[in-house]
Amino acid sequence: MLCLINRITASLHHSNSNLKNIRSAEYGTAKEGMEFAVLTNELSKGTFGLTVAAHKDYKLLPTKANLRDHMTPIELALTSLSEATAVTFHRERDSQGFPALKRDTTDAGRATGEARKALEKSIGHSTVSHENYLHLKRVRGKQKQGEQPPLLDTPDEEQQT
Repeated sequence: MLCLINRITASLHHSNSNLKNIRSAEYGTAKEGMEFAVLTNELSKGTFGLTVAAHKDYKLLPTKANLRDHMTPIELALTSLSEATAVTFHRERDSQGFPALKRDTTDAGRATGEARKALEKSIGHSTVSHENYLHLKRVRGKQKQGEQPPLLDTPDEEQQT
């Protein structure tokens, strides 16, 4: 089961990388750096009700940590949905300039936030998780030192899934 989750997470990371490249090309009118950070924060606030910094704090991550690397598969999926929605708004509206791009990301975040709330109502709990993957780095490091891997990470299971 854990191997399947790892494969899904890897697939989402790959999809997010591709989407980030598309988003960067689509948002070519946004200046790198500060404006891109503002647009990313707009998506995060609308989608999760948290800024990127607040989401990192919630997960007890260091400031410099890449939040995406510590998201659950559901959080990654919602992030991808918000980014894809923002790109769709940008293309359909032919948005030019930072204020128009900010409107697109705000609208995309709001739409994805509504989807998140519907999902949370359906599953009965928050999709925003304290879970992070810092502990996995420690576990993997111990395995390299000769410790036995956890039961769920056996090579036999990888072949079965």
